Amino acid sequence: MEKYRIGLAVSDFYPDLVSSLVDGVQQVLDPLDHGTIALLPPVMAPGSSELPLTVDWLFEYCQCSAVIGLGVVIRGQTSHYESVCRMVEQGFIQVQLKRSRPVISGVIMAESLKQVKARLTLENHKGKQAARACLKMLNLFEEIKKS
Repeated sequence: MEKYRIGLAVSDFYPDLVSSLVDGVQQVLDPLDHGTIALLPPVMAPGSSELPLTVDWLFEYCQCSAVIGLGVVIRGQTSHYESVCRMVEQGFIQVQLKRSRPVISGVIMAESLKQVKARLTLENHKGKQAARACLKMLNLFEEIKKS
């Protein structure tokens, strides 16, 4: 596999929870850094709805091969939750298709803090899962290029 640049677009809302997501990504990808992977420092967005544009900018200005978007959205008492979740999902898809590059969602969308914490355990860590999905997509890209 050639050397790939992986960007991290990170929402700075819920900083303690999001830092766990970043740590999970780094635990998977840092051992590969300086080999086949160059993991760029996290770029902080003010919230999850700003992640798709941040991802697009990482592709445009940092020549990323793939970008992992990380954030936490917890349902509140208004319909804002649905709007943010939809913006993130649709935005990631649009950028992915526009750039023809992987956008991996490590955004936890949950009903409660308890559900978020369940996705940050050793056995079920959304940050680590996102990093592994990114590697699988880059490997798939390599396979397709060879065929």
